[in-house]
Amino acid sequence: MRRQIFLLAAIFSMLAAPAAAKSLPAAVMAPISAMLAATNADKGAELGTYYTPDAVVVDEFAPHVWTGPTAAAQWWAGVDKQMAQMGTHAIHAAAQPIKHFDVTGDSAYVVVPLNISYAVKGKPGHETGLFTLTLRRSGGTWKIATQTWATATSTM
Repeated sequence: MRRQIFLLAAIFSMLAAPAAAKSLPAAVMAPISAMLAATNADKGAELGTYYTPDAVVVDEFAPHVWTGPTAAAQWWAGVDKQMAQMGTHAIHAAAQPIKHFDVTGDSAYVVVPLNISYAVKGKPGHETGLFTLTLRRSGGTWKIATQTWATATSTM
């Protein structure tokens, strides 16, 4: 019995001990940062360079899914259209510290918390949420293979 208690205590102490902090490799973060910079600059035509040719992008507005070599540009054109219809401008997405990711070989999974600010018909707005991305490395270059958006809060 004493041995079982000791074993359980050892297991629980390992689970409770903070893991050594690891950071997302800069090469994996590079296309994510470039994608965010392009969206903040409203350069939708540039986005395709950061995505794989078979990319899948999912967002909360119709048609909800864009696929293929023009997925990112089509998605951003949809964002621009939504913003125009709602009177939204001055959109800015800021990545928050990334706490959840996995990089294994040539594949990566990254959850990027975002704070998005904007103006709607002259009034400030704010949205928070998560970009969940998968990336693939090919020829030494990381590219976004899938991107999904989930809104957590919104003042719209």
